[in-house]
Amino acid sequence: METFAYIAVAIVLIPIAWWLVKVALGFTVPLETTARAYLGQVLKRMGLFQFVPPGCVDECANDAVAFARNSAKYFGKNLRTETVEQLELHADMLRLWVRSDDPFSDRHKEHYRAIFQKYSLPRNKS
Repeated sequence: METFAYIAVAIVLIPIAWWLVKVALGFTVPLETTARAYLGQVLKRMGLFQFVPPGCVDECANDAVAFARNSAKYFGKNLRTETVEQLELHADMLRLWVRSDDPFSDRHKEHYRAIFQKYSLPRNKS
């Protein structure tokens, strides 16, 4: 019976300890590093990771973090939440660039077009 109690306590404590480790790492690792990792995961889920060079992922992640910091500073938004929203926006723009023939001529897309052309990202890949 005592062994069963130890096993039950271990089953409860291991996920809690794992969560605490993840939270501690989240606060100690620079935001840019976690942003690059998150953007990479989003691009893998979208099936775009093989088309996007690491330099482009880095620049998009850094751009998203910079914008999120400004939003957090001036509009009082949560920095991590805003960073995730900006990273997902960059991933959507990458998907639109790679999977469609959108000319990116709108004013709000010019910044993305400049980044994507800088890294010679392919167009119309299915």
